[in-house]
Amino acid sequence: MPYNKRKPMQVVLLNGPPKSGKDTIADALVQAVGPLWSVNYKLSSVLKATARAMFSLSDTQYNAVERPENKDKKGYAGLSNKSWREVLISLSEDYIKPTYGEDFFGIAAAKAINTFSISGYSHVFISDSGFREEAETLVTMCPTCNFTLARLYRVGTNFSKDSRSLWPNNSLMNEISIMNEGTVDQAVRDILSHLQKLETQ
Repeated sequence: MPYNKRKPMQVVLLNGPPKSGKDTIADALVQAVGPLWSVNYKLSSVLKATARAMFSLSDTQYNAVERPENKDKKGYAGLSNKSWREVLISLSEDYIKPTYGEDFFGIAAAKAINTFSISGYSHVFISDSGFREEAETLVTMCPTCNFTLARLYRVGTNFSKDSRSLWPNNSLMNEISIMNEGTVDQAVRDILSHLQKLETQ
């Protein structure tokens, strides 16, 4: 998909419970648009890098705790009596945000998006949006981008073990709802169709 630099960068924030398909769909979106023109960015990338350094996790250990089946195992890979999910939530909610502000990860993401824009990317897919404060910061710090909130729903998924939520949009950005009960390709088509309609408005 050739990118016309005269068009604003499209930034899509995927918001949904764990196991609703956010990462899988974001990766598929990158392949559909083209890896030369798009990227899957995680708001949690800075957080995970910090937690990994705290526990001196090797590549093998980090890849292990990142697997879905291991994220809730307590004491796994040397994490004391905490699970990887608990470590990340505690580091974010008990230290980083109270110390540096609720918008800390939003600021980090905005800096990354501006770098992607300079590098010529046309689309950024953020696969772990869960807080309105971060989204507000992105909109403020990236005024030339077009933002879309893609809410993902899947039967049997919820936020019971997660600090994130279906945050209130309140007209902050465009929005599309995806009931992810079909194929990944269908979800990708729905999101890209929505973006194409926005570009023609």
